[in-house]
Amino acid sequence: LRGNLSLRKLCVSAALLGLVTLIMPRPPVLAAQILGTMPVPGPVQTEFHPPEQDWLPGHRGLDLSATIGEKVVAPRAGVVGFVGEIAGTPIITIWHGTVRTTYQPVVTSLSPGATIATGAVIGRIAPQGGHCAGRCLHWGLRSGEHYLDPRLLLGGGRVRLISVQD
Repeated sequence: LRGNLSLRKLCVSAALLGLVTLIMPRPPVLAAQILGTMPVPGPVQTEFHPPEQDWLPGHRGLDLSATIGEKVVAPRAGVVGFVGEIAGTPIITIWHGTVRTTYQPVVTSLSPGATIATGAVIGRIAPQGGHCAGRCLHWGLRSGEHYLDPRLLLGGGRVRLISVQD
């Protein structure tokens, strides 16, 4: 009888603990933890307008308003793939699994292979390079050789379907 009473107490305690766990409020999960974060807080100056064919003109990313020296953060965790200059514009590329993001004009002290957390500072807006009339961050997203809307990393953006032959 004594053993059964202890077993009953144990079962009741376990059931109560399970009930308390179910009804306890859970800490809120921020959208940025799930969806990523914008690399700079400025508004979009130029929207993503992919060309019909990769060789045609278009705008292959987003231009976000920014100022010289402003911090640029990683919208998602990843690994630095490239740091350097192309045609006088400083660029950093980050791999996020099978896709990569590009940021220009951004100067950085990071090196290829560095692991980056979501929201970590990856560099600052450079005073030289870029294509905006004022200063901006050009933020691009590529999957293979195809350009995508960078907002896809944030849970938004436009999806571009590509054929299997591409």
